[in-house]
Amino acid sequence: FRSSCVINVKNADEKCFMWSVLSALHQVDKDPQRVEHYLPYTDSLNFGVLSFPINVHQIDNFEKLNPGITINVFKIKLKKYIKDSEYEDSENEDCEDQEEIYDGLREHYIACPIILSKNKESAINLLLYKNHYMWIKDLHKFLGPDIRKCHSSGKRNVLCLNCFSEHSEAFSHKHKRLCIEHKPTKP
Repeated sequence: FRSSCVINVKNADEKCFMWSVLSALHQVDKDPQRVEHYLPYTDSLNFGVLSFPINVHQIDNFEKLNPGITINVFKIKLKKYIKDSEYEDSENEDCEDQEEIYDGLREHYIACPIILSKNKESAINLLLYKNHYMWIKDLHKFLGPDIRKCHSSGKRNVLCLNCFSEHSEAFSHKHKRLCIEHKPTKP
């Protein structure tokens, strides 16, 4: 995964959920994948009677034990095969980690939400890949080039995590008021 948008804390225990949450709460500039940066903060989270490894069904309980912390969880899903000649962004470096080429065909992966917190926008975004949690440091970059379109003003669009549509910053507040009345969609 692109290291510029996903932080994979290298841990030897089954506490990857804890380490990924701590990496989001206590960000460091140099070597954020090193577990020793987060050791002083292990007692700052309340896990109560939750057992490790944390599964997605325990996250709601974790949020209740830790008011003020909300979690979104995404997974990677195979979208489709695309012939190389039909694929427009085949040379785009940002997509290399989510694509693999087999016999002239390209597997294209997309991020899909597993859990979206009620307070989606301020939530910590995690990737669950092969039963391992990683912190998604930059969700726009992680979701790919389609999400990073900019308006003529040069500002990044705002992504609605409820319907996965993009809007200018000016329109996003109006959209959120209307969109929040509906259940989240999955891309």
